[in-house]
Amino acid sequence: MKNILRERIDEALVTLKADNVLPQAVSANYQIDIPKNIAHGDYSSNIALLLAKPCSKPPRAIAETMRDMLLKDATFEEVVVAGPGFLNFKISSRSLFTIIGEILVHKTDFGRSMIGASKKVQIEFVSANPTGPLHVGHGRGAALGSALSSIYTACGFEVVKEYYVNDAGRQMDILAASVYLRMKEATGREIRYPSLAYQGDYVRRIAENQLKSSLLTIEIEEFAFDEVELKGESDSDLDNLIAEIKEVLGLENFARLKAHAASVITESIREDLENFRVDFEEWYSEQKMHDLGMIDSVLSNLDSKGHTYIRDKATWFRSAALGDEKDRVLVRENGAKTYFAADVAYHSDKFNRGFARLVNIWGADHHGYVARVRAALTALGCGEERLEIILVQFASLIKNNEPVAMSTRSGEFVTLRELVDEVGVDAARFFYLMRRSDQHLEFDLDLAVSKSNENPVFYVQYAHARICSILESSEEYDPAIWEAELGDLLSETSERKIAVLLARYPEIIISAMKSNEPHQITQYLREVAQEFHSYYNGYKILIEDIRLRSARLSLICCIRQVLVNGLQLLGISAPSSM
Repeated sequence: MKNILRERIDEALVTLKADNVLPQAVSANYQIDIPKNIAHGDYSSNIALLLAKPCSKPPRAIAETMRDMLLKDATFEEVVVAGPGFLNFKISSRSLFTIIGEILVHKTDFGRSMIGASKKVQIEFVSANPTGPLHVGHGRGAALGSALSSIYTACGFEVVKEYYVNDAGRQMDILAASVYLRMKEATGREIRYPSLAYQGDYVRRIAENQLKSSLLTIEIEEFAFDEVELKGESDSDLDNLIAEIKEVLGLENFARLKAHAASVITESIREDLENFRVDFEEWYSEQKMHDLGMIDSVLSNLDSKGHTYIRDKATWFRSAALGDEKDRVLVRENGAKTYFAADVAYHSDKFNRGFARLVNIWGADHHGYVARVRAALTALGCGEERLEIILVQFASLIKNNEPVAMSTRSGEFVTLRELVDEVGVDAARFFYLMRRSDQHLEFDLDLAVSKSNENPVFYVQYAHARICSILESSEEYDPAIWEAELGDLLSETSERKIAVLLARYPEIIISAMKSNEPHQITQYLREVAQEFHSYYNGYKILIEDIRLRSARLSLICCIRQVLVNGLQLLGISAPSSM
C-alpha cells in the first residue's frame, strides 16, 4: 500500500508542476509513515514540509493544494492537513482491503520480490574453528546467518551460504597435541596437561577413538610417550611440546592425528547445525588454500603492487596506509603464514568467484579484523565496498533469574546442542533473533520454555494455532466470493488496522534485507500476533451472518499466511495446534 500511496503522491506532484502550481525543478525525499494513533489516519507524509523551502511557500499551503488534488483519487477516503503541514491519509475501504485478495492469491509467495535481480550474494557465518563443539555464542551467529540467507533469497538474490573451515595453522597443531596427550593419559601414563591445550571432555573421546583405530602407521606400544614432557605453561613451551610430538610420531602420523580430530569435530558441528535448521552450500577449507598455493599467489600480488615490506625477517602488509591502525604481519620470521594472510587469500577468492555482495557474520571479538581485511581488499582492487561485516554480540544465559555459568575450569561450556535440547529449535532461533545483532542478548531459559503470552515465540505460534483451530471449525467457504465486498463488510477499526499491518509485510522484508536486521521480522510478527489476539478477544468470527463471517475468515486466513511466511524466513515452525 505504501508503494501505491507513493505513486499517487508522485502523480500529484507531476500534475502540480505541469500546471505551474509548483516549480518544475523541486523534489523531495519524503517519508510515508504509519501514525501511532489510528485516529490520525492510516498513513502520513512529511512531503509538504520538505517542499516548503524550495517552493518558497508555507508548508500548510502546499499540503492543502496537494490534499485537494489527491482527494480526486478514489484511493483515498480522507486526506487531512495536520499540524504545520503533515498530510494524513485514510485509505478507502475498497482500496485498503485489496491486500486480502493479494495475500490469498500469492500465498507463500506474498512478500517475496525480485529487488535483488538474481545477483549473487555470499553469506559466510559461524565458521567456528574445528577444535571443539559449537557453544551458545555460535548459535546466535548461526540463527542470524540462516535467517538473512532466507531473507535475501526472498528478495530475489541468489544466495550461497558458506562455512569457512579453519583447518590449518597453529590451533590445529594444538588440537592434535591435545589429543596425543589424552591418548598418553588413556594408556595409564601420568601427564602434565598444558593449560593452553584444549580442555573439554570431547578431546578425551577423540583420543579414546584414536587408540581404538588403526589410523596411525605405528603401534601404540611404539609411541615414545615418556619422551615428551611439558616444560612450562607459556606459548613457546607449548610450541616446543608440539615440535617434540611431531618428532616422536613423525609428520605423517601427526598429520593423520590432526586430520582425524578435525574431521570428527567438523562432522559434529555439521550435525549440530543441521539439527538447528542451518545448512551450507559450501564448506570452504583453509588447508585447501595452502595446498593449492592460493595464499602464496595473493601475497605475491600484494608484493607486486608495493603493499608489503620486510622487517625483522617477517613480511608485513602496509595496512596503516589504507585505514588500519597499524601494519600487519603476513609471514612470520620463521616462514609461517599468519591467519591474516589466509583471510586475505580467502576474501580475494570470494571476489574472484563473482559475488556481487559479500556478507560476513563475525563475533564481536573480531572487531579488530574489520579494518585490516578492508585494507587488504582495497590493496588488491577487489572493491571492498561490496563487503558487509556484521559483528554479533555474545549471548548470555539466564535461569531462575540468575546468570548461567557459560564455562567451567575444566574447559566445558554450554553447547548449542545442550541449549537446543533444553528449549527447542523454535525458541532458540526466535530468541536469538529478537534483538539487533550488535546488542548483547540475555537468553532467559525459563521464559523460552514457558507456555505464556510473555514468551514471544509461544505468543506468535499460538496465534497461528488459534487461527488454524477457527478455520477447522468453520464451514467450507470460498473467500474469493466475498472479495469485492470486503471493503464494505470489514468496517471495524481493528480490521482496518490489521489490513494496514498486513500490507507492511513486503516492506518489512526489504527493510530487513537492506539493514541486515532479521529482528525487524520478529518484532513485526509479534505485532501481528498481538493484533490478532486482540481481534479474536473483541469480535466473534464464526457468526451466523455468512457474508460477514466469510469476510472475517478471509481476514484471519491472511493473518495466518503472513505468520507462516514470516516464521518460515526465520527458520521457525508454525504449528497448527499447541
